[in-house]
Amino acid sequence: MSAEPIVAVSPKPKFVRSRVTYSLYAYFCTFGWFMLGFSPCVPIIAQEQKISNGQAGLIGPALALGLILGALAINRATASLGRKRVLFSASTILTVGLIGLLLSSSFPLTVAATFVCAFGAESIIASVLPGLAVHHQAMAPAALSEGAAIGAAAGLASPFLVGLSISAGWGWRVGISTTIVLLVIACLFLAGMPRVGALDGRRPRNASHPSAARPSKTTGVFWLLWVACICGIALEFSTLFWVPALFSERAGMSLGAAASSASALVLGELIARSISSRLSTRWTLRPLLLVALTVTALGWLIFWTASVPLVAIVGLFIAGLGIGPLQPLTAASLFSVSPGEETKAQSRISIGQGIAIGTFPIVLGALSDVTGTFLAFLVIPALVILCAIMLVIATKKVHSAPDPDSYVVAL
Repeated sequence: MSAEPIVAVSPKPKFVRSRVTYSLYAYFCTFGWFMLGFSPCVPIIAQEQKISNGQAGLIGPALALGLILGALAINRATASLGRKRVLFSASTILTVGLIGLLLSSSFPLTVAATFVCAFGAESIIASVLPGLAVHHQAMAPAALSEGAAIGAAAGLASPFLVGLSISAGWGWRVGISTTIVLLVIACLFLAGMPRVGALDGRRPRNASHPSAARPSKTTGVFWLLWVACICGIALEFSTLFWVPALFSERAGMSLGAAASSASALVLGELIARSISSRLSTRWTLRPLLLVALTVTALGWLIFWTASVPLVAIVGLFIAGLGIGPLQPLTAASLFSVSPGEETKAQSRISIGQGIAIGTFPIVLGALSDVTGTFLAFLVIPALVILCAIMLVIATKKVHSAPDPDSYVVAL
């Protein structure tokens, strides 16, 4: 009688949250608050500074460039300074960018300040994610999913506060300035903790990379999982960018109502990340991810074919339930095959994120110009299928490795 696989019989340790966990969650909250709170301000900035929407669109590339360069810098910065100092430095950079944004009265300064904000924000999240993975080890999927849920909750609340600030006549600046308050709170929470373990991350000079001793198959597994992670990010942002146009075209919604309905996707993501945080303490990641992809496809089919606004919104919510766990759980799987190199793995994830955000929404938009928005949304199931294929192949490679039990922690 053959022995059962290790993943089937090995009990997982309990998910225990510590002060380090809550401190990193505070930064997660700050990142979500800024990223999703700033986006609705762009049209208002364009109106205030008397520029066209096309010119205002340059804020997007500035944001993406800041994200990518922040990701490129984080690995070396963490190895030299340690994760705690990097978080303080990144908080300072984001604060400087926010002050520039709040004081800006010209478009070039707004674009420059946006770049600085993005660089600082990405440096924060690129420190938080591997920090949680290092701190929680086998329970990293639970911590990452829970942190992502907190970030999504902040992302839901932030646009509402910005909207209230604008409606009250205070302008968008008052709403966005609350990010600085959250940064101060996060820094104060972090200040009293020692720079050890997950808050360190420095590598001694001439130290060998832990990945050097890993079997060669690990590299292939990493890039397969990386593609799966990028597919999850592309699914989220392609849908967020263009679903208002689809709902306006197919369900007869006004553009304003269709834009507001996008919050159904974020709400679905928030709920799904909260649930997957608990499920990941009991299940391995492959079944969780495959179920999430199935739910995504179901939600897409409903909102894609809907001609009634309520049905379309329900379908979008279901799609959010599927899309929500994809990025945090695929990131956890990438960390699991990169022991000792979590910051480098996160750097590559962040670069892929910038590529996904800067590429796939543009591809879907270009296709919609040629084929119409309805047919262009066939990009969504194509991404779902590609993500599933990458996960299945990666898992097979893991189980065929000479020491599969060293990788199966998360798969």
